[in-house]
Amino acid sequence: ADAQTTDGVFQVWLDLADMIAGDQLQIRIYEKVRSGDTQRIAFEAILTGAQSQPLWVSPSLVMLHGWDITCDALAGTITVNWSIRQVA
Repeated sequence: ADAQTTDGVFQVWLDLADMIAGDQLQIRIYEKVRSGDTQRIAFEAILTGAQSQPLWVSPSLVMLHGWDITCDALAGTITVNWSIRQVA
């Protein structure tokens, strides 16, 4: 997929109610410092096991030059309902 170039402040919302013991989920948000630069990890979270609060929200991040978001199961089979919300 192509990197997103819509400017704004974004949050990722995930419903992790499907996670159980032994599951592990990696969330990564990538961005470029300048438009011609290489995309790098700007934020990463790794969640393990059943979540006591199954609604997970990323911090608000200013995205400009070529951003992307990935969510990968490192262990287990996890169904995740998600949305990306532009807050500004």
